[in-house]
Amino acid sequence: MPNYKHYCKEWDFSEIDADSPEFESCICEIDSEGRGPSYKQGDRVYVLPCGLEATVIRQVLHHDGSEAFWGNLELQYDDGKKGISHAWQCSKIA
Repeated sequence: MPNYKHYCKEWDFSEIDADSPEFESCICEIDSEGRGPSYKQGDRVYVLPCGLEATVIRQVLHHDGSEAFWGNLELQYDDGKKGISHAWQCSKIA
């Protein structure tokens, strides 16, 4: 596993890395490179394939062996329906 660093909210935003004693008990949702999700709950996005706007419910953390990465978005469309879309198919609305 790469030695990544992040500021853990569970440890008063102390810097945590793979060599820290707190590393095993950290429950932050971060990918293999120490990044959080690129889309946050409440972000507005334009979903390119269907040409609709939606609100992000959450971005899903996927695991592939020892690697973790941010992928699909759970969305709520303006008509109330919920769906899932690939993050690369969406763009944030300013």
